[in-house]
Amino acid sequence: MSKNRNLRFTLEDQKGIDKMSVIEKKQVEEVLAQIRQSLQMDGGDIELVKIEGDEIFVKFKGACAGCPMAQMTLEGLVAQAISEKIPGVKKVKSVN
Repeated sequence: MSKNRNLRFTLEDQKGIDKMSVIEKKQVEEVLAQIRQSLQMDGGDIELVKIEGDEIFVKFKGACAGCPMAQMTLEGLVAQAISEKIPGVKKVKSVN
C-alpha cells in the first residue's frame, strides 16, 4: 500500500513538472511568433528546437539558415526579445 502511495506522489510531481515545461514552451513560442513575422518578410523563419534548463535552442530556416547575419539576428533580435519577455533565460543558441 505504501508503495502505491509513493508511486502516486511521484506521478503527481511529474505532472507538475510537465505543466511548468508547457508554460515555458508557450511563452517562448509567443515571443518567437512575434519575431517570426520580421524573419518571414525576408524569406526566413525560426523554430523552437528545445529548452534545457535556462537555455533555449532555436533553428533558423529558409533564407535565415544560410544568412551571414544570422548570428547578429540571434543575439540582437531573438535573444534580446526572449530575455526581455521571459526572466531567467540565460542563453539562446542556434542549432543547425
